[in-house]
Amino acid sequence: MTKSQFEARDAHFSKILLAIAGLLLMLIAGVIFVKLVYNGDFKSAREQTQAADLKRFPQPQPGHFTAESLLQLRAQEKTELESYDWSDDDHTEAKVPIERAIEIYEAHHAQ
Repeated sequence: MTKSQFEARDAHFSKILLAIAGLLLMLIAGVIFVKLVYNGDFKSAREQTQAADLKRFPQPQPGHFTAESLLQLRAQEKTELESYDWSDDDHTEAKVPIERAIEIYEAHHAQ
């Protein structure tokens, strides 16, 4: 019998099973890797990063400010925004009220 130039009609089940086994193995390895990264051995590195962030950024302290101190702070900020003052000791730069600064900016950029 001569060899045919066409494909064989029978499927090679061993190759199909080998491909399926390889895909399942890759899937399982991927799941294990994701679990390790997010929940497992790499957790200590994430905790170290979080600890470093806590040192850099202090935790808020509830109750540190009273209502009276917040009112005083807002009054001080309002005074600074609404008054004229010198920015430096040499009197070369001046602070102007915010409303006046907006007017000057708009007049300058309207041209």
